[in-house]
Amino acid sequence: MVKLLENLFRSFLKMDKQTKSLQDDSESGNAEGVYTKHLGTVIQAEKTKIAERRVKAAREFEATVTAKDASEDKSSEGLTESQKKYKELLALPPETRPSVGLAFSGGGIRSATFNLGLVQGLAKYGFLPWFDYLTSVSGGGLTAACMTTLLSSDKKDDSGKRKYYHFNTQWDYFPFNPEVKVFDSEGVAHVGEPTGEIGPRLKKGTNAQLAYLRDRGNWIIPRMGWATRDMLRGIGTLLVRPSYTVFIFFLVLLAFSAFHYGLTTALTSRIMSTTGLNSLGKAVLIPTSTYSWTTFAVGFAFSFLIGSILRLFYRNDPTRKDKLRPWKSPREDINKETYLAIDGLRIFAGVSFLVLFLLTLWLWVRQYRMLPQPGTALSHFYWAWSPLFVLFALAAGWFVLKYTKDYSWVKRRVPEQLRFDTLVMYTVLGLFTWVMTLLIFWLRLQGFHEDQAGPQIFWIWLPAVFGLGSLMGLVLFRNLPLRQHVYAKAGIPYSLGWFERIWVDRILQKDAEAQIADRDINFKLSVWSSPEFRSIFATLQGLVLYGLIAFLVLAFLALPHYFSVKAEAEGSTVVPLATAIISAGWAALLSYVNRTAGFTPQNLMAKIITLPEGLRNYVLGLLVIVFNLSIIFVIESQIHRSAALHPYYIGLIALGLLWISGRFADFNYLSPHYLFSDRIAEVSMKTEVETEAGQVKVARDNRLERLWWITPKGCSAPYHIVLTALNLPGTWHLKPKDRKSEPFIFSKYYCGSDITGYVVTDRYRGGATLYPRAIALSGAAISPGWGFRTFFAQAFMTTLLNVRLGLWLTNPELYKPDVPRAGARPHDIERRVFWPTYLWDEARAQISERRPLINLTDGEHTGDGIGLYPLFQRRCKVIIAGDASGDPAGHARGLFCVLRQVKVDLGIEVDIHVDGIKPAEYDREKNAAKPSERHFAVGKITYPATFDAEGNKVLPKQEGWLIYFAPAVTKQDPGAILGYWETHKMEFPIPATADQFFDEEQWEVQRWLGEITVEHTLQDLKSYYEEKVKGEDAPVASEKLGFLKELLDNRRIDFDVLAKHPQLIEEFMNALYTISTGTGAKAEEEEGQSE
Repeated sequence: MVKLLENLFRSFLKMDKQTKSLQDDSESGNAEGVYTKHLGTVIQAEKTKIAERRVKAAREFEATVTAKDASEDKSSEGLTESQKKYKELLALPPETRPSVGLAFSGGGIRSATFNLGLVQGLAKYGFLPWFDYLTSVSGGGLTAACMTTLLSSDKKDDSGKRKYYHFNTQWDYFPFNPEVKVFDSEGVAHVGEPTGEIGPRLKKGTNAQLAYLRDRGNWIIPRMGWATRDMLRGIGTLLVRPSYTVFIFFLVLLAFSAFHYGLTTALTSRIMSTTGLNSLGKAVLIPTSTYSWTTFAVGFAFSFLIGSILRLFYRNDPTRKDKLRPWKSPREDINKETYLAIDGLRIFAGVSFLVLFLLTLWLWVRQYRMLPQPGTALSHFYWAWSPLFVLFALAAGWFVLKYTKDYSWVKRRVPEQLRFDTLVMYTVLGLFTWVMTLLIFWLRLQGFHEDQAGPQIFWIWLPAVFGLGSLMGLVLFRNLPLRQHVYAKAGIPYSLGWFERIWVDRILQKDAEAQIADRDINFKLSVWSSPEFRSIFATLQGLVLYGLIAFLVLAFLALPHYFSVKAEAEGSTVVPLATAIISAGWAALLSYVNRTAGFTPQNLMAKIITLPEGLRNYVLGLLVIVFNLSIIFVIESQIHRSAALHPYYIGLIALGLLWISGRFADFNYLSPHYLFSDRIAEVSMKTEVETEAGQVKVARDNRLERLWWITPKGCSAPYHIVLTALNLPGTWHLKPKDRKSEPFIFSKYYCGSDITGYVVTDRYRGGATLYPRAIALSGAAISPGWGFRTFFAQAFMTTLLNVRLGLWLTNPELYKPDVPRAGARPHDIERRVFWPTYLWDEARAQISERRPLINLTDGEHTGDGIGLYPLFQRRCKVIIAGDASGDPAGHARGLFCVLRQVKVDLGIEVDIHVDGIKPAEYDREKNAAKPSERHFAVGKITYPATFDAEGNKVLPKQEGWLIYFAPAVTKQDPGAILGYWETHKMEFPIPATADQFFDEEQWEVQRWLGEITVEHTLQDLKSYYEEKVKGEDAPVASEKLGFLKELLDNRRIDFDVLAKHPQLIEEFMNALYTISTGTGAKAEEEEGQSE
């Protein structure tokens, strides 16, 4: 506890110092504003940091060369001319030298270990200082965060001024160099004094950082055992936390069941009691009474009224509107037609709800005076239904004031083309429900006063009858030949709708010189020729049909209780006998199917899962609905048997507990995310070493690192972009309708996405976003929001069981200047929301960007499990990707998925072939596998030219390279790797993602495979030039071959060759592309065939 408080205190001190440094250095880009909708602003801020990083990397290169010469007792007068050119090239600004990006894929500990070896290989051969960007997804973030925090580790003097960084991207000072000690019991294992831009040399010895990571290959539960702290913490989180969401789920169903049962018993009065049933004689089950026909007729007439009103809304009368309502828009974004339509809708809704409210009040007061003594069936019904009208009155008044008047809400939540239709739907839904409730209330009271034989069970069908009448009325109204008259006199300003303008243009097209204002407009137009009117009317039909189905389901829920009471009251054996017959028949059917088709309850789910995806999702969704209805029936059965409390009291208690739980409990903290985040922080942002006395000492602890603290000024680490998924299965936008998500980035300067916009990181959420929290969000693989895989059944079950690794965070849109909450700490909204509404969105798979909080999960859910999308957006010249995602057959599905996305979204084309990475054979059923041909694939990137709004070219067409590395075993790999592969062919090199429990051997083999990937790629390139030496360009090829040999054998760059051949890297890329695609071998084969 003392150590934790000490770390917190140091972190707050560091925050204050970093805040001052950030303001002094103008790193956050606040001059551009807190919020921006344009990605270009974000990239421009990043370029400032990249330019600074490149200068620092060049200085570190010079200091490293000087320090190495001094350590080897070499007399040196500084850098040679070729080394100076190399340094100048390294320090070029982004405007001169294009960016270079590195991407670490998802895949849990599998990706973390493979990409750890990959970055070791890149640093060993001197490539790492060239990388400007580093993107990570999921497990790749473990290595990326560990490297970034280590490279950001600095030494300060007593005044707090930075003296030097402990580590950098040069191999001799790289924290993952296995030949140096990095940490010892005294802290960083330094030797000597700082040299130039770099700190003291690192001691030789066993790398404590690598040892720490290796010991935590089983990173989720490092110390196994039923009574260990790690195991108990995991069990306490994963097995206890679901009780919170299950409790919320139970409260919702309990409240619904209680109110539904209460209203049903109020409608049917004593029908649900045995004494009442005995006194009533024969009950009428089928709704064939006068009351039913009255309900049907009112529903039919109501739909005609709504249709007529909508016809007026969608009709533009230019002369009347322009004369009576001069155009004064309250907001510039609302066009004239939409404003006038909304204005008319507001008046209609206000008048309608006011009339209904007065009618309800009159009926309520009138019947109150006629009430008999309390305790009677009439009194019970009266007081049971009265709260409904108070609720509808309040809801209707709030709707009129909020939804038809607050245009800022309309703009923020609904696209412009759907605004008016959405308001119409909400208004009609409110009117439909209120009219239906008022009608049934009045009819039921008439039934009491007319002293019928008694309240009959058919009353529960009346809501469905009203819905059926409304649906039939809409169907008939749709077939009416309705026409409207479009008329305007010449010289009067016209205000025609866009569809009317089409017809006006057709009338005037015979006279090309005529203008609309010069002629009278007089013609008739069919109402149904307007696509907007047809659309809204068809939508209304669907809405009423949904209501009809819901009312039927609710009515059927009450029937079993009725039959049960009826059988008990009459002493009848019909119901028990029917139940026994149905049960026996069902058992016989299952037995027959089991014998003939091999069906068993155990393999039912397996058969469902093997269905086509769309059909499977619908079947599972129906099962979820049946599951919920079954629970509602069970709850109502218990309420039916118990007379301890009135159903309304039970419902009110459930709602009260729901409000308390949802208002005062933060369901972000009640999810398993924080266990996941803590484990990531402990593995990647903390280092422990063992002293000579056998005690464990903390060498570094960056678990409380804020996101905007990373890579401070003067740090040469690549600019880290953490890729997460903004889940959008319920969005209005059509672009992400299939992906159901969009990339959302966390970085030092900005956080956000294209849909929500971007916010400066030190302002977003008050600058409180922790670095490990962002890494954990990037790996939140299991959540209700599952990106393009999201479907209703999966979302519901993961929400119910609280398997929610994602988080709800502040929507960047709240930081817009025109949003009222933007000036009042927008991130405070995370502590003021009613959480069950967000769980409701998760359970229905209807998460969107329209709420104050947005849902973020694993970046792989966007379809980009490698982290390439942000690098393509930044038009990187060279991109190196380490892809250890779950694809043992080597089809590179994740790669081609993101390549399709950038083709569609950005027009970027990538020509790449991955056949060489695929295993020659992989058959899990036969337990057979053969090695791959190579470790890499190279693709050509073609960036299209970009233009501004005026059509001026901003960026020309450009070419680039994608180097794709994936875990692959080849015959040239070391014997230890091949030996492990021989005994683990199905689990190596791509073990299942569920295997997050690596032992020492598995961790080391996976890391080693990543390290030799770079070396073997250079060896393939060397072999290519060994063949070239035998050809016509032998002298030039010989120099390049010598460059590669020096690099491979001595890990030294021949700067003279590099200076002599400025296009050497480009030539190497072409050579690797030739090797990867096999074009050279194909050409030789075709030449041999021709000879």
